[in-house]
Amino acid sequence: MTQLPDQRPSAGRGRRARSERPKPDFHRQTVLFQWALSKLGVRDLKEFKERFQVSPDSAEGIDERTGLHRFFEAVAGVLPTVADANVVPVDRLRVYEQNILEHTQAINTSRMRHNQPRIDWKYHQYLALLFTELFLDRFFQDAGALRDEINARIAEHNAECGVDSPDAVAPFATEARDGDDADPKRQLARLAFWCATGSGKTLLMHVHVRQFRQYHAAAFAAGTWPELAQIVLVTPNDGLSAQ
Repeated sequence: MTQLPDQRPSAGRGRRARSERPKPDFHRQTVLFQWALSKLGVRDLKEFKERFQVSPDSAEGIDERTGLHRFFEAVAGVLPTVADANVVPVDRLRVYEQNILEHTQAINTSRMRHNQPRIDWKYHQYLALLFTELFLDRFFQDAGALRDEINARIAEHNAECGVDSPDAVAPFATEARDGDDADPKRQLARLAFWCATGSGKTLLMHVHVRQFRQYHAAAFAAGTWPELAQIVLVTPNDGLSAQ
């Protein structure tokens, strides 16, 4: 009797098979970032830079003639020409800009009391603040509608990359199943920021806390959100806690 060779894959072949599987591209999976860009009528940063003529080399800070951020002026000047009903209205964008100005002034006032230089936001920092305004406004106004918008963007993303692609993203559940919570307020309650080392994340964090408190206070006053007694800041070490 002839013995057939062992057809079971060896451990080495198994490791090779696993390593040959395509890995997810984190950049492509940032669907929330895609949603935020879509509110300005663009699909990616390249298109954003081209349409609004804004880049890391653009002049930053406040326009002395208007008292507004130069980055805001660049976006607001072009946004009305974008033919897309999904785009945030310029009037709403002005509200976001005013909020950012007030938060920045409060932070700078405190910094000057401690003999620290005032903040002039860089290109990527202003975008982080603007997109936070967009998200928090929609979240506290109508979390369910925001979930629908993000799920629609996820559907477009999955159609573009293929549902079997490692870059496909699972949509938020709209019905509770197997103990999963389908409350959009809970589903969207976490917001993560991905920034390079040395990009000013700590400075941004102070403003993000102020942004959250402002929108939460309005929602609480309207009776649509419960009171929050405290904000807990968790850091990885004592040095960052002191900072």
